[in-house]
Amino acid sequence: MPNEKYKKFLEMLKRLEISHNGDKQKLGKFLEMLERMKVGCNGGNPKADLWFCGLENGGYQSKKYRDEENEKRLTKPGWKPDLTKSWNGLFGIFYDIIFGLGRIKKKGDPADMFRDGAPYYFANLFPFAFPSRHPKAEADKEIKKLTGINTLCEYKRACDGWRSESEEWHKFYTSAKVIVCFGKGHREDFIWQFSKSDEKSDEEYKKLKKKLDPGENILPLKLDDGKVLILCVHPASRKPKLDVGELRKCIENHGIHRQASGRY
Repeated sequence: MPNEKYKKFLEMLKRLEISHNGDKQKLGKFLEMLERMKVGCNGGNPKADLWFCGLENGGYQSKKYRDEENEKRLTKPGWKPDLTKSWNGLFGIFYDIIFGLGRIKKKGDPADMFRDGAPYYFANLFPFAFPSRHPKAEADKEIKKLTGINTLCEYKRACDGWRSESEEWHKFYTSAKVIVCFGKGHREDFIWQFSKSDEKSDEEYKKLKKKLDPGENILPLKLDDGKVLILCVHPASRKPKLDVGELRKCIENHGIHRQASGRY
């Protein structure tokens, strides 16, 4: 990692008052990973007008396997998620949304879902997999071990801050028209990232936050830049369940329509 970029990274951490242990090797690896992942850690076409966004790449039941995957993210330039494990069980739901095929038992083809020319993009706000953020002390300890950043909260702010300064993120993000965000418990993370809010001004964030309705499982919000966030429950949620048909209608009601092939 060029010294100038690392210096800029440290300046950002200082400006955002993000504490770290000063471990240059860990901080440097973390920065390299943020640079590699650019606009998320999944796949598809980042120039598409329909985005699906989650909080982080989850689904790892084994701590040993999760730790191995997290380490790969830090060290392997060509790393991609193991779709058979991290997205296991969700492909039928995504196919139902995107292709309108109805509830299918057979899992979708990862090569097709994540192909570079797809008319949609799958992103995550944060790169590491966590089975739980509780207890907080354990999550803080794990993130410090991985990145050198002292707490999980500060790690999230570091990801947001670096992404907001990335020219490539802004170049791709201009293409997005509708962003479907999965995870009802993390709606504030999504509106913070996709609004124009930062450490200087959080007016749009405050405005959107007032519109959050705990009773709504699919909630569209229009951003100041004209894009639409659709905040909904996670596809794997059992209570409440995601109404895929209603989500598909919501996507189409905001100007994203399926092609003759059934895809958006």
